[in-house]
Amino acid sequence: MAEQDAQEIKGVLKRLKENIAKLQPSFEEVVAEQAEMLIGDERKKLRKAYKAECKDLLRELKEVKSEMEECITDIDRNTRKCIHEVNRDMDEKFRAVIRQERLKRSKELDEIRVETKNNTIVELLSPCNKYQVMKISVNSNFVSKSTPRCASCGKESVWLYFCGGCKISRYCDEKCQEADWESHKNTCIGLNNN
Repeated sequence: MAEQDAQEIKGVLKRLKENIAKLQPSFEEVVAEQAEMLIGDERKKLRKAYKAECKDLLRELKEVKSEMEECITDIDRNTRKCIHEVNRDMDEKFRAVIRQERLKRSKELDEIRVETKNNTIVELLSPCNKYQVMKISVNSNFVSKSTPRCASCGKESVWLYFCGGCKISRYCDEKCQEADWESHKNTCIGLNNN
């Protein structure tokens, strides 16, 4: 009996092995299907999460891009403003230098004119006496940089008439010119002759 039981147990075990061998592929298929279903659900969840993250990242990128464009626009605007201010400052400095140079040259030219005209007057008046040369030099607008004076009465005025002969001596009017004519006629004639 024990042998028979052992044989039955062996037969049962054999059938079990056969059944297990038959069930093994279907079990593996079921496990694989279940795993696929689980993986499929996980994939779907992961895909949704990935898409959501992508959308968030795209939105953040758009915001960063917008901020960068605003920064670039601000930098461009400020750069143009700085360049404009620098150009304006340089123009002002350049104009100031030009004004100074013109003023300097103007003063130099005035000095040269005065010196040349004084030398010319002295050369032209060499036959005259020293008193007349001094009078012309003092009353001449070429020597003095202040307001011209009348050669007769000494009155200062911007609106004085030149002598018609020499075009150097100045007078308030015809009366002053007539009053100075006696002392001026030698000088005037001397200038006209030369």
